[in-house]
Amino acid sequence: MFHIHKLKFGKKEKPLEVEAVAPQEVIAPMAEETAIAEETSDKEPVQESLPIEIHITSQHHQKRKASYEEMQKQEMEQRVRMVMEYIHYIMPRIADQETINYICTEVHNWMYNSNYKPKPIKRRLTKQITSVPLRHLVWNITARFMNPKLYSGDNKAIFIKTLFPKEFADTEIDTIKNFKVDSRKSEIPIDEPEGDNFSFHYPEDYTPKQLL
Repeated sequence: MFHIHKLKFGKKEKPLEVEAVAPQEVIAPMAEETAIAEETSDKEPVQESLPIEIHITSQHHQKRKASYEEMQKQEMEQRVRMVMEYIHYIMPRIADQETINYICTEVHNWMYNSNYKPKPIKRRLTKQITSVPLRHLVWNITARFMNPKLYSGDNKAIFIKTLFPKEFADTEIDTIKNFKVDSRKSEIPIDEPEGDNFSFHYPEDYTPKQLL
């Protein structure tokens, strides 16, 4: 309390009692600290979670690893056979058997090594074509490869241009990368996989030996 005295007619009057009021900037932080303290006191103590230890023997680990690798190997072999069958089915339209076998060898090597550089075919194709069917071919087969992300647009374009130098003599890499440029019917049409089914599409009178 503060005492305020007024003088009147030379006499001291009864002091007025005035309450001291704390500034707002002092009250606000105090109220906030009180609220935080109350909120903190209501919370349960946080418990640190410890990692769960799972004891796996080295023998069990190696067994599971070998099982996975064997499964991957079998799937890879199946995809290779499926692609080879497709090439043997579709390429007789424009190439002889010797050339088709050669193409299969180069594609086989490429499937196991995305950085593989093919050697150009040695014989001419049996039919004069534009680059479009071959662009469709490389797109169709890589869509069934084990790790398609390893085969970028540049990777596919360089492979097919190197394998068929005559057919792509006047075609730049950026142009080749437009793999599905022609939606019209061609010697080798685009063959889109359906969801998780990577099998190629064949006519009803043909039964493929390799399905995935």
